[in-house]
Amino acid sequence: MEKLAGVYTGLEDKYYGFLDFLEGKGIPVYAYNDFLEGKGIPAFPFTIALLLILIVAISALATVGTSLNPTISFNFENQFQESVSGVTITARDLGGRKLGEKTVSDGGTMELQGIGIGTTIELTAEKDGYKTTTYNIQIKKENNSASISLEQNIKTINATLTLTDETSGDGIANAHVVAQWKTLSIDQYTDGTGKVSLAGIPEGVQVSVRVDAEAYETLIDNLSFFENEDKTVTLSPKGVSLQGLSKILISVKDEEGSIVRGAKVIIRDNTNDGILFDDVAVDGEYYAEIPKGTSIRLTVQKDGFLRYDSSLEQENRTIRQDEELWDIVLVQGGEKLNVLVYAEGNVPLGNAEVQLYNLENVMLDSATTGFGGSVEFTDLNGEQFYVTAWRDGYLPARKLVNVNETEQTALVLEA
Repeated sequence: MEKLAGVYTGLEDKYYGFLDFLEGKGIPVYAYNDFLEGKGIPAFPFTIALLLILIVAISALATVGTSLNPTISFNFENQFQESVSGVTITARDLGGRKLGEKTVSDGGTMELQGIGIGTTIELTAEKDGYKTTTYNIQIKKENNSASISLEQNIKTINATLTLTDETSGDGIANAHVVAQWKTLSIDQYTDGTGKVSLAGIPEGVQVSVRVDAEAYETLIDNLSFFENEDKTVTLSPKGVSLQGLSKILISVKDEEGSIVRGAKVIIRDNTNDGILFDDVAVDGEYYAEIPKGTSIRLTVQKDGFLRYDSSLEQENRTIRQDEELWDIVLVQGGEKLNVLVYAEGNVPLGNAEVQLYNLENVMLDSATTGFGGSVEFTDLNGEQFYVTAWRDGYLPARKLVNVNETEQTALVLEA
């Protein structure tokens, strides 16, 4: 207490010393001092209190002052330093009272009404596909700015892209696909069906894609991919791929890479299923010349192997290049089915056309019965098939056959 009393006494002495200084300068400050003392009010503490009140009042006027209608300019970026637009901004005071709401583009503005200088505003930024972000700003003048970073929600998927011929719709094999996004770069080639898998692609975000394929115009585009979607893109053939003949070499091997000799090769025009070539790959290779632009279906079969059918494998091909190689791998196995065709009275019916279909009604093979009224289909891949038989002067017949249960079936044609 003695120390505080000493401090007070020292300050009071300085106060009166300051009054003496002002009085000496001709300023009648003692008149103010004597007036207070005459009223029984200690002049020194009263003066100090009065000064503090004035300082607080001036400070309040300087910081809060009058209200204004401030404008806030916005700059939006995502985590990749890219501009973001269409952001919904909600402004509230720190008490939670809503002051305004507006959807703003990058570089856009928002005006608020009746905001006191020095007021802190909480801004909430929202946009589909982005995390909600809050940002506090203190209003100090009419024009204010806020730079807000929005984090984009990124989900990566294994995307599928299928490339098809613009004219035929056939898949384009061995096309070179490069997909790029940020630091991600994927370099792949399409398989025999024209498909390619792009792992780690961001879902719903535009990705730069470049496609180079022999005999087709280069494609450069921005594509968006979604989970469980098979995105299909068509390629336009170059002019040189529309005319002339293409030399096609069909190579037949087994699963171990050994040459398969003596396989039967049938090349069909896929538009009408007409046979273009029906021959044998004697030494495991078959060579043919086919007009460019022809969509072909290829079947290859040999006893002891499952029949290869490009239509069932979704590998029908539109011939575009001057020279094309088609590698076929035959898998060991296969079933056979003997079909007998009779007229009424169990009379074998020769010269009847018998056709074999799968459950999707794709014709797999056809044959004509001989004198004994029978044909045999071999190297079948599957369990159930439809067989159809017909001959002029008779009603056609159709039957579902399970080759795992029988190797022989009969059809009776009614006249």
